[in-house]
Amino acid sequence: MKVLKPSTLLKVKENRVVHQSDDTSNCGYFCCRFLIDRFRGQSFSSASGYDDRVKINQVNKNEKEMEDLKRLPPFNYI
Repeated sequence: MKVLKPSTLLKVKENRVVHQSDDTSNCGYFCCRFLIDRFRGQSFSSASGYDDRVKINQVNKNEKEMEDLKRLPPFNYI
């Protein structure tokens, strides 16, 4: 069995940025948007929304963006 023995202290990071409303099922689309942003070269903190964490209540804006994204190819085929 391999054991991780770091020479420095490790930090655990937890993303608590709320993108999605509790009553929608757009989680797959949010995941796809994150992956697309990462493949296009955005940093993790930018693609995950961590950079925008100071903005309050962006859920409605994010849900509207997902509904617009669903109408574009290739998502409109789903």
